[in-house]
Amino acid sequence: MVTHLDKNSAIGRKRIAVATFLLAILAYPVGANSAEGEPRAIVDRLQSTLIEAMKGGAAIGFNGRYEVLQPVVLKTHRLKSIARVAIGRYWRDLSDEEQQTYLEVFSRLSVSGYASRFWKFQGEHFEIISENPLKSGKVVIRSILYLKDDDTIAFEFVLSEVGDEWKIINVIAKGISDLAIKRAEYTSIMSKDGFETLLDKISESIEKLENKHIEEETQA
Repeated sequence: MVTHLDKNSAIGRKRIAVATFLLAILAYPVGANSAEGEPRAIVDRLQSTLIEAMKGGAAIGFNGRYEVLQPVVLKTHRLKSIARVAIGRYWRDLSDEEQQTYLEVFSRLSVSGYASRFWKFQGEHFEIISENPLKSGKVVIRSILYLKDDDTIAFEFVLSEVGDEWKIINVIAKGISDLAIKRAEYTSIMSKDGFETLLDKISESIEKLENKHIEEETQA
């Protein structure tokens, strides 16, 4: 049986672990091989933080990984643009308050998705293999995540520039566009069931991700 003191001690240890990982990330030389702010450096920063979160694993828990990843995901992704594209024409039908509520929930889901997928370190590492400009002015960074047993996952990060800032606007993993999947799902929900149902569905997805890892970390 876990006492109240034991729980507080466990929480304290996780907070210390999270603080340690945050310090490590702040000390990391972002874009060591490219100028800070360039597309490659943006992807470098995200990928290095994902690896750090994986190294934290069950020791810092889902909430700890979320805390480590949140500022970097918000900085490297153009989440408002992604969220707007995901619901298509329905964005214009939302009030300013509804848009803000949707953006907040969408941002939570985005960070939670990373915290859920990148949760355990087994020697993985990323390698950027190409940077290709598109006629539209966007840039595609192609990267490989090397897993154990010589398995790999191919990623494409699509970035756009607004002002002097490059940010990620889509992530394609194994040829599957995350934004395309969300757009198909979200516009369908909006057309059939409306905005409140969409918020409920996104919130349910976040809760499932959290609960999944609470169980895994309890068993670890």
